[in-house]
Amino acid sequence: MHVRMQSYQAKIAMKQRQSTVKPVIGTLVNFLGMKQVNTLGRVQANKCLTMAAIAYNLKKLLKHNITRPKNAIEQVLINQKRVIDSLKIIKNALVVLITLFTQEMIQLVKFNTTLNWTSGSK
Repeated sequence: MHVRMQSYQAKIAMKQRQSTVKPVIGTLVNFLGMKQVNTLGRVQANKCLTMAAIAYNLKKLLKHNITRPKNAIEQVLINQKRVIDSLKIIKNALVVLITLFTQEMIQLVKFNTTLNWTSGSK
């Protein structure tokens, strides 16, 4: 592994990873309390990390301001656009979360019906 990481391509990939993934993981662990995922299984852990990533991205989006307005009217227009964009992103995040929870509920219903069916046949 150490020898493989000494190549030119590996060094470029590691630099890119250090600038994109590592800061996000560090923020989640150090500031948002994600030191440990208290779920069972990879599917549920993936859901937990997806929600954490959505929260991280929303926080970052809400703090982001690209242009400086010249007057009050421009400020109002910029704020309206930011609110609309933020609401669209929040809507998409909620759709993802609802989809994840719906899939989980379908699995639970299937498991419960299977459990009831097998226990009723005895």
